[in-house]
Amino acid sequence: MKTTKIALSAFCGLMLFGCIPDDATINNGWMLGFGPETGIDATGADGPGILVFGDSLVQNLDQNALAQRVRAASGLKTVTFGAGGASLAHYSKPRLLDNVNLPSVAEGTAFYRQRITVLALGSNDVRILEAEQNIGGGYRIADFNWAMDSTIDSALATSSCVFITNVAGNVQPVYVDDVQAVNQAIAAKIASRTNVYLIDWNGHSAGHLEWFNGVGDVHHSVAGQAAYMDFIANNIAWQMVFSGC
Repeated sequence: MKTTKIALSAFCGLMLFGCIPDDATINNGWMLGFGPETGIDATGADGPGILVFGDSLVQNLDQNALAQRVRAASGLKTVTFGAGGASLAHYSKPRLLDNVNLPSVAEGTAFYRQRITVLALGSNDVRILEAEQNIGGGYRIADFNWAMDSTIDSALATSSCVFITNVAGNVQPVYVDDVQAVNQAIAAKIASRTNVYLIDWNGHSAGHLEWFNGVGDVHHSVAGQAAYMDFIANNIAWQMVFSGC
């Protein structure tokens, strides 16, 4: 197995795509912990203007409430998707979502042809980076960058704007290096791409430990869930006004 992993690492280094497994059973880090949850705004899901793809931070919310909150701020019909354990890498490869009823970003875009895409992800990319840092052929920041490019390209096939949340590092001291690496990669990607915008949850949540379940837990309290929904919705509304999304 070790030899295979090393060979896989070398092979991935020669390829133009990320070294992300197609099979979620390759190890436990790629299995989705719980989910999925889907929400629609009060008027229904036909022809939504916004799709939100998320992890447990989205899955833990009242999905319909999130969709309705985004619609109230943006005026656009909204559909949300969330699953515990989901990473940006999961949404870039449909086979990693085989065990749950969730679309990849490419599949969701092809079906809904949404105007705005929100990638409320990153926390599990940090977790997988930490878990696989000493594994040959494991998930690396280069693979996270590939997943960002893949999902952004898919979204921009129909979307006028893409939003990406960053990771709240103030409650993940164990993963601090990987949190910083992911947030820096997100910032660099946004700087290099047009029509891609940051939802700076890391900056907005700093100093608000009451928004989390505790130090070292990235999951949100009831107050944090409300703040997270509002921050996503308000960022979309702001860019719609000032950037023409």
